[in-house]
Amino acid sequence: MVLLYAFPWRRSHYSYFNCWLREWLEYSWVGDMRVEEYRNDVTAKLVKLEERQVSIFKTLQRVEKHLDKLNGQVEENKTNLTKIGTIGSIGILTVPIIVSIIMRLV
Repeated sequence: MVLLYAFPWRRSHYSYFNCWLREWLEYSWVGDMRVEEYRNDVTAKLVKLEERQVSIFKTLQRVEKHLDKLNGQVEENKTNLTKIGTIGSIGILTVPIIVSIIMRLV
């Protein structure tokens, strides 16, 4: 609308200008590429980036599952060590008592 007030052109001239502007944007160059090629290139890069993000996310999920599995094994090993320690401490306390009882009886 600003162009209509700024320039006393009729609507047909405004439409002509719009067509010219669209054509110029379509065939203009950005660096060494046309705008259309640039858009296609940027779209391809975005798709590639999205695929990388999906791949990273899947890898992260696998790593988290593996860590959960390892944490479960570590917890199991801790409980086993606690059981062994408990049995060992009971053995250390009871073996001398049993030996002394046997020595008194003999």
